[in-house]
Amino acid sequence: MRKISIIAALVVAMTAVSCVKEMQTETPAPENNGAVTFEASFGAATKAVLEPGATESKVAWEAGDQVGVFADEGNFLYKAQNAGYSTTLSTDVADVPAEGPYYALYPYDADAVLAEGVVTTTLPAVQTAVLGSFTTHLSVAQAVENKFAFKNVCGLVGVKIDAENVTKIVLEGNNGEIVAGAINVTVADAPTWTAVAEQGATSVTLAPAEGTLAKGVYYFAVLPQTFANGFKVTAYKGEDASVVRNVASEFTLNRSDIIGSRAFGIDGSGTEADPYVLKTAQDMVDMRSLATVGGETWFRMANDIDLAGINWVPVNYDQNFERKIHFDGGNFTISNFTSDKSKHGANYPSLFGVLYGSCKNLKIDNAVISSTSGCGVLGGYVGTTGKPAAVENVTITNSSVTNSGDRAGGVCGTAKEATFTNVSFQGTVTSTFAGEAKTGGFVGQTETKAVFVNCDVDVTFDGKGTDTGGFAGKLLAENEFTGCEVSVRMTSGVATKNRCGGFAGWNAAVKTTITDCHVLAGSTITNKTNRTSASNGNLGGFIGFGDTAGTVTTITDCSADVVMDVDANSTYNGGFIGGTGYASTLTIKRCSAAGTVNGNNFVGGFIGAVQSDVLIEQCSASVDVTSTKQRVGSFVGTATKPITIRDCYSTGSTVAAGQQVGGILGYTSVKVVIERCYATGDITSNTAGTGGIVGTLSGASSEVTDCIAWNKNITCNRSGNNKWAPGAVVGAANVAVTLTDCYRRADMNFVDAAGAMVLEDHENVSNATPPFPSYFEDATQAAYHGKAAAADATCSSVAKSLGWDETIWDLSGAFPTLK
Repeated sequence: MRKISIIAALVVAMTAVSCVKEMQTETPAPENNGAVTFEASFGAATKAVLEPGATESKVAWEAGDQVGVFADEGNFLYKAQNAGYSTTLSTDVADVPAEGPYYALYPYDADAVLAEGVVTTTLPAVQTAVLGSFTTHLSVAQAVENKFAFKNVCGLVGVKIDAENVTKIVLEGNNGEIVAGAINVTVADAPTWTAVAEQGATSVTLAPAEGTLAKGVYYFAVLPQTFANGFKVTAYKGEDASVVRNVASEFTLNRSDIIGSRAFGIDGSGTEADPYVLKTAQDMVDMRSLATVGGETWFRMANDIDLAGINWVPVNYDQNFERKIHFDGGNFTISNFTSDKSKHGANYPSLFGVLYGSCKNLKIDNAVISSTSGCGVLGGYVGTTGKPAAVENVTITNSSVTNSGDRAGGVCGTAKEATFTNVSFQGTVTSTFAGEAKTGGFVGQTETKAVFVNCDVDVTFDGKGTDTGGFAGKLLAENEFTGCEVSVRMTSGVATKNRCGGFAGWNAAVKTTITDCHVLAGSTITNKTNRTSASNGNLGGFIGFGDTAGTVTTITDCSADVVMDVDANSTYNGGFIGGTGYASTLTIKRCSAAGTVNGNNFVGGFIGAVQSDVLIEQCSASVDVTSTKQRVGSFVGTATKPITIRDCYSTGSTVAAGQQVGGILGYTSVKVVIERCYATGDITSNTAGTGGIVGTLSGASSEVTDCIAWNKNITCNRSGNNKWAPGAVVGAANVAVTLTDCYRRADMNFVDAAGAMVLEDHENVSNATPPFPSYFEDATQAAYHGKAAAADATCSSVAKSLGWDETIWDLSGAFPTLK
């Protein structure tokens, strides 16, 4: 008989019996010693698999197929004379009774007997494995007018084998049910069986004719029944055994059922209107074979599912990631799953591998992910080229991701053509690879376009790679972040170049828009790499570093409150951004930084180093800054590209071992514009070039307008022949600048190496070098003290007198605050 070809894609789609419609052709009976001949077909309720869209199932005869025909007490060997859906059965035996009743059994069994309409035969307990098909097709029939319509006796159970070197697979009931062996079959329209006493087998084994089983789907022929406690299938590699299917609850296998390589008891058909319903851990395991390669499949959870003890193989990690999946968690929880690449070998260890499609309304608790390459709890990738993904209302708790390679995140390694809405991660992320690794509390790297809305991270982070962020390691292409929050406890860094941020490590995107996102109080960044000399730290409370030609970044209504503890030789560190990069444009509005920052050169309470065109408006820094070198600011450390700072303030104290230190800006070599800003924190430096607003202006045409130096103490510990000037508003300027209507507090305590100084008022400067301070007339650089406020003035009253915009500023208290 021609065995049925099982098409994998169709097997995935089928859950119920397909019926054979009787098809017969008129075939002349050959002369055959005068024996009776029969027409034979497979009748209604015979199981087969069809092409998609077919309406009937058919089993075809092969010429020469052997059938046992029973008459009286005889068992006569008949053969099919031709191939087709119907055939003629004939025999060389001369003594076949001329009259019936006639019964038949396929395949022929010389030991089979018939008594009162009951055939005694055997369903083999050891069956030959055939890839995509089966070898045992036990059927019976009773002749009507010399025509047999055969009916199946068994059901089929399919199992998909993904492993190499499997020597056999074994099916057995969990309650010791008889599944094969000697049986009595009642020949009827719906044949039934009973076991022959003490000759039943409690397992069926599929073994190859030779060698080992190739990867693919195989089918057991099993006696139909209800398995009280389900059943299991075990795969063997020699003596080593592994359970590959375990249906733990009651399950009924009907005669002529074919249960595909998945779907033991799974409800639904996998469509949007009728999704597969997942109730058990086995249902979850079966997702991979249920998800159609090249198609679109829907799943829905019906209850919480515990995956303890399962080393989870991702659903979509191979075959060009063609399984498009829509997963609805129903607000239920998947718990205790592990995906360890070193044990299962699959790429992108995670729940989905590569999520192409969508995932929503899901909770995940206590997931453990381990990999040598891209990974995360949901996916190594969420979305990929031409295969977008959307994730909504997903909460991940108490989970860990560990990666010794590139691209790891709490949720995913890479987000590409992906949208996330109301997604959160709480747990740990660890990267042990000290090279060009991108690691984030939420996502390792973004590509093409990634959108994040109302997403949260609460992560303990240990990142040894170059690009590490509390939310994202590295940003590429286009990104949008809205309403996201991060609480991070980060240990990070390598000994040379490093880009590390409380929100994002490295912004190398073509376009990034960040709105209403926050790194929360209690967040920490520790970067102790024992640098022996100054090197790029690029550490920021919000973003570590931004660098790529043509980058346009807008950050609005965001904040970072981070305690930073870094190596003393780490440069480019800031309370909000470490370094702004090159050849890019950055706009920051209504943002704030708080906490502490330290480092070597180029350290700032808000930005460490401005190396691109930057506009900063309505921002504040309440950050205590410590530096072992120079070019340090309570707000911005240094600027080598044009910068505008408007309607901003700083309140933190700043201590630097070097020069060029300021309350708003430490140093600039280019034009800067500073308007309506104030600083209140104490400033201490070991050389001059120190000022309440700006340390040193070396950028021609710079402008400082309507600013207020409300610092109580400014101390300059100059030594030797250092004759750079300190100043109440601007410490030193050696180029033509414009300084207009700037004030200092009346009781400022200004201390130079020579002792306390008396500060005199200076008139406005218009495109000129400021006058020399009266106490140090041979200075090579000039200082600017502005004008002393009235003794009873407050910072707010001075601001009001300067006409600061009260739609921006609240001037009702002692100090202006931003509305």
